[in-house]
Amino acid sequence: MSAAVFVVGSLLLLGAAAVLVLRALGTTPTEQDAAPERVRGWLRASIRRELEDARASGDLRPEDLPTAESDLGRMVEAYGRATAAPPRRVSHPLSRTAVVVLMVVLALGLYGVYGGWRYVFFGPRAAQRHDLRLALHRYRRHLARHPGDVRGWRALARGYELLGHDRRAAAAYHHLLHHGGGKNPGVLADYAQVLILAQHGRLDARELALTHRALRIDPDQPKALWWGGLLELAVAHDRARALRLWNRLLENPTLPSTVRGIVASRVVALGGTPAQPPVSEDEEGKGAVWRVHVSDALATRATPVPAGARLYVFLRNPSAPESPPYYVRVLPHPAFPLVVALSPSDSPMGPPSHLPREVELVALLSMNGLASPAPGDLEGRRIYSRSYLRTAHRLRVRIDERLGDRARSPDSRP
Repeated sequence: MSAAVFVVGSLLLLGAAAVLVLRALGTTPTEQDAAPERVRGWLRASIRRELEDARASGDLRPEDLPTAESDLGRMVEAYGRATAAPPRRVSHPLSRTAVVVLMVVLALGLYGVYGGWRYVFFGPRAAQRHDLRLALHRYRRHLARHPGDVRGWRALARGYELLGHDRRAAAAYHHLLHHGGGKNPGVLADYAQVLILAQHGRLDARELALTHRALRIDPDQPKALWWGGLLELAVAHDRARALRLWNRLLENPTLPSTVRGIVASRVVALGGTPAQPPVSEDEEGKGAVWRVHVSDALATRATPVPAGARLYVFLRNPSAPESPPYYVRVLPHPAFPLVVALSPSDSPMGPPSHLPREVELVALLSMNGLASPAPGDLEGRRIYSRSYLRTAHRLRVRIDERLGDRARSPDSRP
């Protein structure tokens, strides 16, 4: 149930309570409602006594008594008109009751149709989980009548995954494979994943076989490449194949940066070099593309590199080192030697229309992961001429300096 429906239902209930309170306050008569009538009766009786006393004393003749009584009546009527309250509309008691009942029924109807009492008492998350369980119950009834519905089995498995019921999800994937889902590499990879999760991370040959089937159909299936690498290490003890699978995953240009960092760290831990995503043909047609070979010197190789270190490879103007670089590429968890591709997509301000006569290639290994150089970082520089960059597409730079040290290798020029 959306927040808007919850607010509307709450306002209806509050409105019903307000109508009941106003009705209770408006049904008790006040003393001011009866006061004008009592004053008119007292005035009429007082004047009448004065007339009787005047007639008894002879001050008022008998023939003048009717005229005096007529004047008395007109005086009392004038007072009544002056003190009368404006007319009030009196609503029937049942009308307010009907409004209250209608508002309560509408509020309960909104809660019942769009959310239920769980939303009110336990919040939206519990209500959504309850709705998902009801949907899965309907799927189970549907699949009992139509066991060949491949989409239904996959939706049921995905729903169990969302609820964290890995064993039930594995059973749904098992039925899915026996009803025509075994040719879908995504289904095979999902089945291997839920089996691993259902077994609390225990890896065995069944999951390895599923990843093999998925990769035979689609060699670039991301989930099969990731779990396949783990299974090759844990089950087949094939380190070389695990590195090949993970590097193939790193070559995927759509891989999220967070996932890329995790996979690259695994490759580095196995002593491999993380692969870089290929440069697309569109990028090659938009401008220059360079393959930069980055290596480290023996003097800096012994420096321990923390897990959060990042490698920045960029081209800049050596006369204005504080200005933004022309091209920059950032790599987490670097392992040397490696090859980095610099293409137009790596230009923060867009590919430059004109380069200076000399351009500096810099490789900065930042220990804290920040782009600003700090003491203890490792760095390498090399100057290239503009004419060389126009014709050559393979560049080299060697990390040979620890920032804060005085000694460093001189720049070399091709």
